[in-house]
Amino acid sequence: MESIFSGLFSFQYWQITTFFFVGVALFVFQKGWGRINQLALQDSELQPIKKYQRTAFFAGMFLILLILGSPIHHLATQMFSVHVGQHILLMALIPCLINLSNPLPILWLGLPQRLKTAVSQQVENPRWNTLKDGLHQVTSPGAAFVMATVTFWIWYDPQVHQLTRQYRWVHSLETTLLLSVALLYWWHILGAAPRIHRRMPPVVRILYTIMGTWPIKIVGLILLFSSQNVYQYPDVYQFSGLNINDQGVGAIIVWALGGFVFSSTATLLARDWMYNEEIKPIDPSPAWQNEYEMRAPGFPSARP
Repeated sequence: MESIFSGLFSFQYWQITTFFFVGVALFVFQKGWGRINQLALQDSELQPIKKYQRTAFFAGMFLILLILGSPIHHLATQMFSVHVGQHILLMALIPCLINLSNPLPILWLGLPQRLKTAVSQQVENPRWNTLKDGLHQVTSPGAAFVMATVTFWIWYDPQVHQLTRQYRWVHSLETTLLLSVALLYWWHILGAAPRIHRRMPPVVRILYTIMGTWPIKIVGLILLFSSQNVYQYPDVYQFSGLNINDQGVGAIIVWALGGFVFSSTATLLARDWMYNEEIKPIDPSPAWQNEYEMRAPGFPSARP
């Protein structure tokens, strides 16, 4: 069994698989993007896809190829600092970019008609209602936060972490799970389609975004104050004159950069919320706000 997993998730196989899925995603997205723009020309009420959405999706796919389809994926098993850098991109920047592009409606339009018909028929099946209820609970904001936290933390257990170095398939499974739960978490933060949950109020969404920084920063804080190497990597380096090694650099990356995307997104969400509050129309004066109704008790005042 071990040899089967090792063969399926060898570096070469993983590279080919990554390039295949990213290539298919880019092709379908581009096709859907062209389809939406074509429909927008025919219907003035339909808004074309904004350019930043396309840029964000392509940037996210490029980063996936960079850290999973290039030699960086193998280098992450040799150096701890590269490994945690891969984690930060998978948990923060990549899912943020992908969800920012709101890709599902675009990808849906880019799919072949036969496939869309088959999926629609399955969704209309009565058995889907049972699955939909379970899916609604599993993908709730609370469940997404717990899954993202547990999934991130479990790979920093020394014994589990060591398995990612010994077996390539475990490392590939690690990156797949991290990206999957991060996509779910950022789906709630950015409110991407499909919206099967009630939209969080602005203040709650800002706090929910900030919460995502702490599971990452706690790991960085523990590693910063660790007096010995917790993880054993073959390529260990030491800065001359500084008490900083490979694990120290990794801890700095997790602590300093781990929450940057989350905190930046929370700041932008707060700015948008305050701007929307500022441009709201002023409510007209209520009927009770006049001289007679506002008079102090005990003082005579003629009713107008």
